[in-house]
Amino acid sequence: MPARWIGSVSASVFIIFLLCSLLSRAASALCVLGMGNCSPAISGEYVMLDNPNTKLTIDASKIAASQGPMTIAADYTVRSVEGNQVVIDVTAPGTPPGSATIVVDDRVLHIKGNFVFDGDWKRK
Repeated sequence: MPARWIGSVSASVFIIFLLCSLLSRAASALCVLGMGNCSPAISGEYVMLDNPNTKLTIDASKIAASQGPMTIAADYTVRSVEGNQVVIDVTAPGTPPGSATIVVDDRVLHIKGNFVFDGDWKRK
């Protein structure tokens, strides 16, 4: 094989590897916002492990907990993502802004730092 052909193949492989790496990082960021199928995905419907009558719904910009006829909903934005940990800023009308740390573990979300949404939530 000519050396020129081998150099061309190695450059092509490097470019493909670089593009795949960049696309996977972009897909990971989109996943947290509910626009992808990658880890850690937080969008979905959940039930509280200790109390299956309490439900949690997360979409691309809203988080809501409900039990019976009562629902508490808030808007959120993603502050940071590190591995399986997502930190969100939570805002709701008439309340001071807050935050929550979400750790994604298999099919369970562990939410800490927000008294409304604190707990362990299993995906439906």
